[in-house]
Amino acid sequence: MIDVGYTGSFNQYWICYFHHISHLITFNPIHVGNKYQFPHMAHSHYELIVSDRRDYKPIPFNVYEDESQSSVFAVNPKELPSSQLDCTIEIETVRLDSFEDISQYNFLQTDAQGSDLAILLSLGEHIDHIWGIQVEVLFKELYIGAPLLDQVHSFLVKHGFFLVKDINMKPNPQFGDYVYINTAAPQAYIDLIKKVYNA
Repeated sequence: MIDVGYTGSFNQYWICYFHHISHLITFNPIHVGNKYQFPHMAHSHYELIVSDRRDYKPIPFNVYEDESQSSVFAVNPKELPSSQLDCTIEIETVRLDSFEDISQYNFLQTDAQGSDLAILLSLGEHIDHIWGIQVEVLFKELYIGAPLLDQVHSFLVKHGFFLVKDINMKPNPQFGDYVYINTAAPQAYIDLIKKVYNA
């Protein structure tokens, strides 16, 4: 599993299915990963920004008082008027397809405050090796210039994915989390993902 936006907690849907995950790679530019939280998994954590950039140069990252709003994008004050910027820091970027062993990971979870499409793009041709995706999508422009749901959905459909479930616990007019499956995934894997998410 690849988890971008990781903060030390684990995807609640997978809690009862830990034994299906042998390798975990996590990314969060402002949080240190707990490598000992999952002793049965091979776990690597990187304090980097996952991006589709190819120059790997550091880019500005906006840290807000509510850290859950932190993003490479600036908050749109019309949508989040109470948001307060704490600081902006330069952080190195990385592409997922730059990891030699990336093809051994077949599930991707993103929760990256508007950067989710860039994360998908950073997989390059390795997106074919991803069988399942849980992705955060924006319904409104919470972040200036951030891609919205239609762009993310169109990209995934173009690459052979189909929507399995909207997993929002309660309706949210601003953003949500969607689960997609690759049409090329083995049936046993499709059945597992549907079981995990009760789809």
